[in-house]
Amino acid sequence: MKQTFTPFQTALTGTALFLALLLNIQGLFANNTVLVKDLLNENGKLHNPLQLSGTVDFSGFQVILDECEGPLFLPAPPVAPGWNALGAGLNSFVQDIAISGSDVYVGGNFLDAGGNADADYIARWDGSTWNALGPGLNDRVSAIAISGSDVYVGGGFTDAGGNAAADLIARWNGSTWNALGSGLIGSVVYAIALSGSDVYVGGAFGNAGGNAAADYIARWNGSTWNALGSGLIGNVNAIAISGSDVYVGGDFLDAGGNTAADRIARWNGSTWNALGSGVSSTVRAIALSGSDVYVGGDFQNAGGNAAADRIARWNGSTWNALGAGVFSNVWAIAISGSDVYVGGEFIDAGGNAAADRIARWDGSAWNALGTGVTNTVYAIALSGSDVYVGGVFTDAGGNADADRIARWGETALPVELIDFLAAAQAPRTTLLSWRTASEQNNQGFDIERSTDGRTWQPLGFVPGQGTTQQPRVYTFVDERPLPGINYYRLRQVDFDGKFEYSGIRSVAMEGSSQGVQVYPNPVQGGGLLSIHFATEQDAAATLRIFDASGKMLHRETLANQYNQTGYGQLPAGIYFIEVTSDYEVWRERLAVQ
Repeated sequence: MKQTFTPFQTALTGTALFLALLLNIQGLFANNTVLVKDLLNENGKLHNPLQLSGTVDFSGFQVILDECEGPLFLPAPPVAPGWNALGAGLNSFVQDIAISGSDVYVGGNFLDAGGNADADYIARWDGSTWNALGPGLNDRVSAIAISGSDVYVGGGFTDAGGNAAADLIARWNGSTWNALGSGLIGSVVYAIALSGSDVYVGGAFGNAGGNAAADYIARWNGSTWNALGSGLIGNVNAIAISGSDVYVGGDFLDAGGNTAADRIARWNGSTWNALGSGVSSTVRAIALSGSDVYVGGDFQNAGGNAAADRIARWNGSTWNALGAGVFSNVWAIAISGSDVYVGGEFIDAGGNAAADRIARWDGSAWNALGTGVTNTVYAIALSGSDVYVGGVFTDAGGNADADRIARWGETALPVELIDFLAAAQAPRTTLLSWRTASEQNNQGFDIERSTDGRTWQPLGFVPGQGTTQQPRVYTFVDERPLPGINYYRLRQVDFDGKFEYSGIRSVAMEGSSQGVQVYPNPVQGGGLLSIHFATEQDAAATLRIFDASGKMLHRETLANQYNQTGYGQLPAGIYFIEVTSDYEVWRERLAVQ
């Protein structure tokens, strides 16, 4: 199994004792929390706060072990676009994902998550490391749902953290595993959905907590198990809830005596209802968006619509195809606005042959997510613009570290920025200039300035060109730069409110000769990367280059002079370059073409 550690993980392991002593922490899990940024000098080194006690919040920072300076706490570089691994991944397949805040809960057939051998069948990714939930479970997890601090888990297990009453269904309250009554009698739970205090559970069982009428579908109200009518005849694979309506999909051909409810049905609180004439084969996924019900599975016909291949939309009265559908089974659906993300076994979506096992329907066409993943996708979960995907794959978009779990970040930027320059000019102003190759939905650019590279203030706004494929040149003059180093960045804003930051540029004013410039950017592979660093204290600086995962690839000392160094060994991609001295820290994203 591959062992991959981020700089944060590696440094934290080696410096845990150092930090405890330095911060004078009486108990690492006390109630008080200190932000790490409040404990840092400008160069990223910790200073001694003496009487502080409590925990340290590392959010947004990475730890770098410098061979000379020890641990440095630096703002984490922006996450690379495209497909990203979550640590070292998992050692077997993922069947479900659920997200709560910054925590990503993953369930499946694995016995190890990122090197954590205690993470049996269920694990939590906190943004940097994999964590076990107690001693885990004794068999696979197929479904996860979250309500506040409670994590509900279903699968094939008969023991959760030593609780032998937790048969096929259990609740993790943050510290212990709890049974829901006497659990279920059957083989596996495939689906969980929550509505207030009610927990709806579907799968391959015929008895819930002694209620023999709870066939394949049941409701836990917090104290007892309840049947939904006379239940179903066949397995339940998916559940989705909208108000008082509970949508259920699976293998069944009858729901509570309604024989028209083929593989998809709606429970309205008292009776089972068909959705038209149903679909022609197994339903494996359901997702809701307003009054629309999106359904995926093995079928090639939905309500008589033969174009509805493996994915279809029920609008309340009729079944509709999504383009030409997809060309093999669908296992997962997730929706964000008008975007419908679909995962499964397919290697073509609506004729888009690049859409391998994962695709996005934008309302009119199917889109690939990079080059997709190498094997079946069983689960999709969304958090903001991030798409978390789990399944059987061991490679996502060429990222070989993405074992069974990966995160997709959007690659399409609304503005293609060619360059961004800052220069001092007479009598005492700063000229900012930048060029774009193309723009899409671009409202314009907020210009921001900082004296420390951390706290930013707005200077002005330059309108964009909306949408254009023509190159554009922009300028802005800072009429009153501050003494010392002035840092500048652009905040590009779309008309819909989305935004992206540029890299940071610095200019020295009023006798201070400090400053750093790196160019060209992008640099051609094999070409020269020019780095100019100067400081009035006549001190040297340290250059570090990191890849998109945070791994340090290069380190060297820069003298107080103009430097040119070839980086032909770097393949095409995105990297992060950092220059530090005793007086400042400068960072930039580097593109190698």
